[in-house]
Amino acid sequence: MKRIEDIINKDYEELEEASREVDVPEGLQQRLMEAIAAHEATRVEPKIADRRLIRWLPYSAAAAAAVAAVFIGLNLTGRPKDTFDDPYLAYAQVEAAFRTISDKMSVGVEYAVEARELSEKPASIMNKIQGK
Repeated sequence: MKRIEDIINKDYEELEEASREVDVPEGLQQRLMEAIAAHEATRVEPKIADRRLIRWLPYSAAAAAAVAAVFIGLNLTGRPKDTFDDPYLAYAQVEAAFRTISDKMSVGVEYAVEARELSEKPASIMNKIQGK
């Protein structure tokens, strides 16, 4: 039996040559594929209520982080100073900022929906193969 140090000190070519001497059991690939399929078949899907919670969790976390940032910012700097003389101009700037945030969030949600569809494709292919 070889020591671990001997294996670690070998370079790639020596390891590849040593691997040719090992007999691979017949049907290993088939057994591995069956084990993967069995694992996928026994995977538990979250309930619909859990999916709704998972879907809104990032938004809730982002909102909590924003509130925490504002709270910390107010405590560190004292009271915020007015930068606008006209309150209507300040309100217009706030609306513009919220509109920009909303647009960016909409794009992010679209990307998330596309990513979800792509991530569900392998599962649907496996279900078709298994006859579900």
